[in-house]
Amino acid sequence: MLRLHEMMHGWGWAREAAPAKTPGALLLQIHPAAMACTLDQAIGALICVFHKYSGKEGDKNTLNKKELKELIQKELALGPKLKEAEIAGLMADLDRNKDQEVNFQEYVTFLAALAMVYHDELVKCKQ
Repeated sequence: MLRLHEMMHGWGWAREAAPAKTPGALLLQIHPAAMACTLDQAIGALICVFHKYSGKEGDKNTLNKKELKELIQKELALGPKLKEAEIAGLMADLDRNKDQEVNFQEYVTFLAALAMVYHDELVKCKQ
């Protein structure tokens, strides 16, 4: 991970001296040309959505069950269709370190798995 940070600094993505107060402000400090790229914008959106819900209760860098449920129900089309037991099961699956919270790494692992499911469905539709 340190190597990636070093490469980003070399590409002109270094953060400005003043620390950002919000995830959105942090993203604005990234080199403007980088944020013009669609994939960079998508990654920024994933980060902003996480921080929109994390820390409403407790640790600002994790999602508890209530925060995860709200994120899923408001940010994913499948969210309103999930039953309470399904969300509890999802929380148990995502919480790899069993601390009753979902950290950012666990969150992006979930999004990667979800992206793979979406991709598989898209491929089926194209056939």
